[in-house]
Amino acid sequence: MKEIATARLLFYIMAGSFLVSAAILGYVRFTGKTVPAYVLAAWGVGGVLGLALTPLLTLDRRWMAWVLLAVLGPWMAVSLAGDAQRKIYVMAAVDVAGLAAIGYGVWLSYRPA
Repeated sequence: MKEIATARLLFYIMAGSFLVSAAILGYVRFTGKTVPAYVLAAWGVGGVLGLALTPLLTLDRRWMAWVLLAVLGPWMAVSLAGDAQRKIYVMAAVDVAGLAAIGYGVWLSYRPA
């Protein structure tokens, strides 16, 4: 049971970081810089979905970890590709850490208790 609780904490943190990213990018857009609406929507919707789905991750519903991976993972990977392409290596490293945290959360969800 401890593993599921730790996995849930990781998914909560990742979903929260999506919302923080959406807020920061929203501010950047508000100040006049170009930030596409789909980028804001992807971070925001991913964060909200992650926060909404994480409580559903239980011992009986371990498969929910795969759903959370499908919700959070692709946009984090797109972010990694974009940051690496723009040579923002610090952010790319953060993206790699985020992907690792999501993967670790899935692994913990299936780890024998």
